[in-house]
Amino acid sequence: MFKKKIRIKKIEQQIYKIISIILQQKIKNSKKIIFTVTNVLLNNNLMYAKIYITILNCVLKSQKKIEEKKLIKKLKNYSKYIRFLLSKFVNLKLIPNLIFIYDKSFKNNLYISNLINNNFKK
Repeated sequence: MFKKKIRIKKIEQQIYKIISIILQQKIKNSKKIIFTVTNVLLNNNLMYAKIYITILNCVLKSQKKIEEKKLIKKLKNYSKYIRFLLSKFVNLKLIPNLIFIYDKSFKNNLYISNLINNNFKK
């Protein structure tokens, strides 16, 4: 069981690196939104990979909400193509289905950091 978890972690790291490269080089970004892969989680039977994405350069909150939804929708539309590209670099019998999820941890960390900075200024 322990070896299985190590294997899954190694595959997660490999998928993380490859998907990051694929998203930078192959996916067209018309609005020049800077986004990054923050995490990849595989289930135990390697059928599904949850890929966590965050947007880094949207300033306005209202714009960010819209861009989050558009980006996730666009990535879901490209998921078969991304999966195909992934299959060229990962040596697995079955390439996992890709599920893109917006990661709110960056936004939460920024909010907490602003709260701390505001309290120190007072």
